[in-house]
Amino acid sequence: MELSAAFPGLEDLVDLSGEAKIDMRPTLLRVLTDLYLQRPGHTADDERYYTELALRLIEAADMPTRAALAARLATYAAAPRPLMLRLARDKIEVAAPVLRQSAALTKADMETIAAELGGLHAELIAARAPEQTWPAQAQGS
Repeated sequence: MELSAAFPGLEDLVDLSGEAKIDMRPTLLRVLTDLYLQRPGHTADDERYYTELALRLIEAADMPTRAALAARLATYAAAPRPLMLRLARDKIEVAAPVLRQSAALTKADMETIAAELGGLHAELIAARAPEQTWPAQAQGS
């Protein structure tokens, strides 16, 4: 996969992970997210690239790493919806900030997650501030 110009320096970490014979995926996820969060908006290609990599890397990340990722992305206006959906369906420690704060998920997304997962996920969704706005695509859902 060709590394995007939007994430300079990432090639060095990818090379290091192969040389060191250690699992660098959680570190790569953190670094990639740091780079992504440095800008308020992204091109469609950059968003697709980040989302694709993050979704792959998140599977190798431990719960504290996923929870930190979720907390950082929950308040980021340009957070990719597919990644936020993945985090919202994770363990409650990971999902909580996303369910409480993310503007990337629609009202319909939240209703689906509440119905699928129930329990604490549904409680957090139900407790979400009623005055909180939903993304434009959710209006009328």
